[in-house]
Amino acid sequence: GDANRNATVRVEYRRHGDIEWQAGLKLFRVEPEGIAYGRKAPPMFAGSLFDLAPGTEYEVKLTLSDPEGGGAEKLLPMRTRPVPKAPTNALVRKVEAARLQDAFNAAAPGDILLVSEGTFEGTLDVTAKKGSVEKPIVIRAAERLKVTLDAKGAQDVVNARGAEYIFLEGLELKGATNAALNAEGAQGIVLRRCRIEGCKQGFYNADQRRPGRDFYIADNEIIGPYAWPKTGILSEEGVQLCGSGH
Repeated sequence: GDANRNATVRVEYRRHGDIEWQAGLKLFRVEPEGIAYGRKAPPMFAGSLFDLAPGTEYEVKLTLSDPEGGGAEKLLPMRTRPVPKAPTNALVRKVEAARLQDAFNAAAPGDILLVSEGTFEGTLDVTAKKGSVEKPIVIRAAERLKVTLDAKGAQDVVNARGAEYIFLEGLELKGATNAALNAEGAQGIVLRRCRIEGCKQGFYNADQRRPGRDFYIADNEIIGPYAWPKTGILSEEGVQLCGSGH
């Protein structure tokens, strides 16, 4: 009913139990005709809230108004996700880098695989075992960036297609013709404090038929295969995501 598209939506938010409201950025009008790649979207407003505390309940108040008249107000309860972490009582298993695949295949939900300095060659497949929110399977370098996963020209460094709650921490990933971490159809994947270099894609999840959920990607260094500047828009991307909850 807003043919001239001049309606706006004001955003206010507060922690649950607080009295004062904080102002957020107004919502952005999504115009369906401007959506790329043939994707479909209804006429809508969308937006984000920034600098919220993790693992915290909030109330969000949206106020729609139109200069020609009409409007509405909606109050939404929301909760931010906590920062993913391994349980404090997790079983820590010391692992040689070269034996990482065998160690993962033998791991149980909740285990931390603490990997010693060295190199694992080929594609690491983390699809055989699934973690959970309470008991992820953590692959962590004993010393940050002293453990290298080198695909040696294979398609992906880490195959995490359909994987669930696998954490990769402090690793160096390189040598893939496609992705450092292929997470199509995966859920709850964590990529934290890692270094990716020279792969066509960094963290990859672009299949709309198998969207990912609840990824956490933080404090990584991602270096592409080309020096900048380079003409044209390249297909290589550091982080490519579809799905929700990331």
